[in-house]
Amino acid sequence: MLLYLFYRLGLITAVGFRSPWARHMSWYFRGYSLEQASEIWDWVVSEFIQDQWREDILHIHKQHKDSGDVVFLVSGGPLGLLNRIKEEIGADYAVGTKHELLDGIYTGRAEGQACQGENKAIFTNQLITELGLEIDLKQSHAYADSASDLHLLEMVANPIAVYPDSELLSIAEKRGWEIIPG
Repeated sequence: MLLYLFYRLGLITAVGFRSPWARHMSWYFRGYSLEQASEIWDWVVSEFIQDQWREDILHIHKQHKDSGDVVFLVSGGPLGLLNRIKEEIGADYAVGTKHELLDGIYTGRAEGQACQGENKAIFTNQLITELGLEIDLKQSHAYADSASDLHLLEMVANPIAVYPDSELLSIAEKRGWEIIPG
């Protein structure tokens, strides 16, 4: 709560607020096996996220898939949950905050840095390299809703602000980026 207060007062950035949240999220599934965590991810998708899909954005996603584009889902959330969402919507890859496993059990600690701010672009580029994918970023699109996603948006030629927060809306307007809804 204190970090949220600091964020709302403008004393820390969105990344400064969200990074500890993303790293500490692992506390909620500490002691769970991969199978048990998978049940949590299924529950979160079916009970909370399923009703939150934006049909206009799912339509755009489908257009990219129909065109043969490679689709990455990038978020600060737990990678296990993002992989479950990826399966649900038919994305190709997920990039998120990794959480430590020891003997197949979540320890309650994050593994490395949170997937927030510039790490979204760094982790996405790392996965592209690790997988040996040939992706032309000069032809690629990125969609984001927060100014904290600026690094991810700047790595492609076609950045799109989707239901943006006020800061990203201002940046997108100044840079002439597409804004959804328009």
